[in-house]
Amino acid sequence: MPVQQLYFLMNLGFFMLNRLFGEHERDLIDRFFKLKPCPKGMGCDVEVATYAIRDVEEYRNFCDRPKSQRPQPQEVVGDIADPLTTVYISHCERGQQCFYEGATPSGGFPNSWNGAKQCTSEITVYRNGEIHCWDRGYDDEGNQVWGVRQGPYEFKPAISNG
Repeated sequence: MPVQQLYFLMNLGFFMLNRLFGEHERDLIDRFFKLKPCPKGMGCDVEVATYAIRDVEEYRNFCDRPKSQRPQPQEVVGDIADPLTTVYISHCERGQQCFYEGATPSGGFPNSWNGAKQCTSEITVYRNGEIHCWDRGYDDEGNQVWGVRQGPYEFKPAISNG
C-alpha cells in the first residue's frame, strides 16, 4: 500500500487527507475533515465530518508546493463542497498505541460513487500522528464496490517544507 500524507489546515478547524497518486487512486476520495466535540449523549469525544473538495486538482501535491502557492485559508472555505460522512471517535484506553478510534454509525451513509448505495468508514488516530482509514462502499446487495480490502489507507504527517 502506498504511503499517504496528512495535511493540516488547523486555523480553520479543518484538515485535508490527500493521497499520493498511485495504486489506489481510483478508490480514495480526497476530502476535507472538520473536527468538533461530539453532541451530548452520543457516547463519543469527537465528531469527524467529511466534505468533498470542490476543485481537487487545486490541492494536488499540496505540501510539495511553497506555502505561497497553496490555496490560502480564505480560499479553502469556498472549496468545501457536499458533506460525505460523519465518523464518531473516542479516546483510546490508556496504554494503547492509538489516541482516538471510531466509525460511522451502523448502516453507514448513502453514497452513489462508483456503484455504491452506502458507505462506511472507520478511523484510528495514532499517537505518532498517523491516521488509518478503512473506507468502503457497498451496493444494494451488500457487495463491496470500492475501498480498502486488506489493510487501511495510511496517512502520515507531512514533513514541513516551509
